[in-house]
Amino acid sequence: MIDDVEIFLGSDPKNSGDVITLFLEYTVFYLVDTNNDGGFDVLYNPQSNSKIEVLNQGDKTLLDADNDGVWDYTYIKNKGAVRYKEIP
Repeated sequence: MIDDVEIFLGSDPKNSGDVITLFLEYTVFYLVDTNNDGGFDVLYNPQSNSKIEVLNQGDKTLLDADNDGVWDYTYIKNKGAVRYKEIP
């Protein structure tokens, strides 16, 4: 990710571990830790220049890729993103 974009999002351009590149719905997204606490805070879509809030649940992060208010994916550290399925 370009340093200027990282600064805009609030992440540290010198810390390569605070941004993860994801390919969701044929689009590149960046999962970003903006406050350097080890958890992800936003999903950034560079095509639309939108920052989408995420929800951390332990080692999982819920992602709303299309920003419609419904979780689309679950990101699991060291496993990547998988389609979200609500557990009844």
